[in-house]
Amino acid sequence: MLGPAGVDACYAGRRAVWARWVGVATVFLLASGIYNLMIILGQSKAAETKLPPTYHVLLLVKFLLALFVMFVMAILAGKTDAADRFRGQMHKWLNMAWLAALAIVVLAAIMRTFH
Repeated sequence: MLGPAGVDACYAGRRAVWARWVGVATVFLLASGIYNLMIILGQSKAAETKLPPTYHVLLLVKFLLALFVMFVMAILAGKTDAADRFRGQMHKWLNMAWLAALAIVVLAAIMRTFH
């Protein structure tokens, strides 16, 4: 595994590009998620059906997992001392973010069955 110096050497010069993509992806994901939520809630009101409380709990879990993934990607692209500490364990944090992203996809599939 790479230490902090090895990670910096490996990703030298690419951090700015990575940070830009993280920002663009974060804005896109938040905007599309809010839009989809508005559409789903609008459809349930138009059909005069209520989404079950389970849907809202899963939505909250999915939202928190998404924030975690966005945080990990942002901190790995950062320039602070905390970012350096996170990059020292980049493998661990990327694996955790990957698992959270997979959980988000599974939750989305489960939530799709509610409406």
